[in-house]
Amino acid sequence: MQRRTKIVATLGSATETPEAIEGLVKAGVDVVRLNFSHGKAEEHQARATLVREMAAKEGVKAIVCLTESGDTPRLMSRIRSHLPIYAFSRHPRTQSRVALFRGVHPIPFEADRIAEAELNARAVKELLQRCLVAEGDRVLITKGAGHAQGGTDTLRIVRVGDVIH
Repeated sequence: MQRRTKIVATLGSATETPEAIEGLVKAGVDVVRLNFSHGKAEEHQARATLVREMAAKEGVKAIVCLTESGDTPRLMSRIRSHLPIYAFSRHPRTQSRVALFRGVHPIPFEADRIAEAELNARAVKELLQRCLVAEGDRVLITKGAGHAQGGTDTLRIVRVGDVIH
């Protein structure tokens, strides 16, 4: 039976160790949130780095950054990893900018024309159509609340082929 509810974890000081994040992933967490109301940018970057490393351990094949400014793929590209980063943006300037970052591949994407609830599924479908992922692969998706710049606060691991929200 497929679970209808999602498990959301907000990372903070109690969940910033690799062991704590690994425990969350193994417990079945669906979404990891970063609360930017508390803490410093460096702390959030460190937590995002830990999640990315955990994602690699869990068999993630690609990272999708739904981005307005390109800041999230820039931060993620600083971490040496074999995981390709796909920066989905509607802005040609952002697409040109992220193309300069190590391991980041820009993908034109009109997020403002897609309902919020469909964004993740449409991004994964785009990767699948481009033969960048296959059925059963895991993908890490980063995005913010809404289409505003500077608001990345959600990291989610999804499986290609599953129902994605």
